[in-house]
Amino acid sequence: MGTDLPEARVPSVPRAWPVLGHAPALLRDPLRFFGTLAQHGDIVRVRLGPVPVYALTHPALVHRVLVTDADLYERGRLFDKLSQIVGHGLLTSSGPPHRAQRRIVQPLFQREQVALHLGTIRAAVTEVTSSWKPGQRVAIESAGNDIALLAVTNSLLPPGTGEHVAQVVKENLPVLMRALVLRIALPEWWTRLPAPGNRRAEGAVANLRGAITEALTRHRAAPAGGEDFLSSLVSARDASGKPMDDEEVIDQALSLLVAGVETTGSTLAWLFHELAVNPQAERQVHDEVDAAAAQAISDPRQLRRLSYTARFLQETLRLHTLSFFMRRTQRPCELAGVPLAVGAEVVLSPHALHRDPRWHPDPETFDPDRFKPGTPAVPKGAYLPFGTGAHRCVGEHFAFTEILTALTMICSRWRLRHLPGTRVREIPRIEVHPSKFHMLLEERRQPTPTTRPRL
Repeated sequence: MGTDLPEARVPSVPRAWPVLGHAPALLRDPLRFFGTLAQHGDIVRVRLGPVPVYALTHPALVHRVLVTDADLYERGRLFDKLSQIVGHGLLTSSGPPHRAQRRIVQPLFQREQVALHLGTIRAAVTEVTSSWKPGQRVAIESAGNDIALLAVTNSLLPPGTGEHVAQVVKENLPVLMRALVLRIALPEWWTRLPAPGNRRAEGAVANLRGAITEALTRHRAAPAGGEDFLSSLVSARDASGKPMDDEEVIDQALSLLVAGVETTGSTLAWLFHELAVNPQAERQVHDEVDAAAAQAISDPRQLRRLSYTARFLQETLRLHTLSFFMRRTQRPCELAGVPLAVGAEVVLSPHALHRDPRWHPDPETFDPDRFKPGTPAVPKGAYLPFGTGAHRCVGEHFAFTEILTALTMICSRWRLRHLPGTRVREIPRIEVHPSKFHMLLEERRQPTPTTRPRL
């Protein structure tokens, strides 16, 4: 690939394996691996198999790659592998194709458009929690995933098609996310072997694309003309007035599903874990939710007034975020005095940046007031829960609305407690999941009779 640089210019991370490089360390404990890179320098050299990769540990360099000099970089190895799952939609594209796609998709996630899906989000929370009973044990990440899955699929797809797709996503998406980390770390030839994991991944891709294709075919045959994202994608036009073809619509739909389900479900689980282990913060969240619960559940403008609860979410996203993502140089350039050739792979870890004491003092302490107005801001590039620059997550406002709605609805009635002896560990994929754990439901108040939201 022409990316080797003089060793004196770029510190190399020690203890690389022959042939495999640092892939075993990355696969064994990626959070520890990325968390130790800063001790070697602001930009350091690692190897994934035979591929040299340049890891950035300083936010100024991260901001330069993602924002200032973003046109010099494309998505990179991680997104090459991800494109094998979701195609070439907004989640994996770069450059002019990405800009064209973003102009089409971005309007679907404006505040006014997201507000149209609030009833669908509330219905998802109601469906998942309606069977909860005081004293019941709840597998909280499964519940979070189910809420996210229903909210996303029923917002994405026309009425009557979301249930089948949701089941397909539930069965196949975890398979793909586990396979993705392996495909990033291991050589390309490995993905072509008839190994069981590769066969499972290929089958999961086929199942997901098949389910979305079926939903799109049904919509083409009888357009519903609704407010779902699929209908909007079908009717969208680019700058020349050209619509997307079926393959492009399917790629965009899959991008929204992959980006919007496991990440949100994992965040909800982490939120309730942090509420349970931070009782003073929990009281402040409950007090704020109690004061605005009825209005916040029905009015997205009220959600934005839950200032402490929003800070609680921001702090949760600081501690529990993406483990890493990548970029690749499109032409020769320079970074921190290091010349990078065309095709140089660059990796950065939001998880490591968010826990670096240089930018986040006492980083292991959970403190929502880090985000209180008037608090000194961290350097650009040091806080990246939704990325930054041209590739900042297009669904950020939808995710915030979805998570705060679910949190408000659940906290207005329930307190979730850890069972004695519970130890929650971080399980890294691309996002960082909590290990499986159950929580005990305590009823805070009886529900107020309401009309169930319609999907």
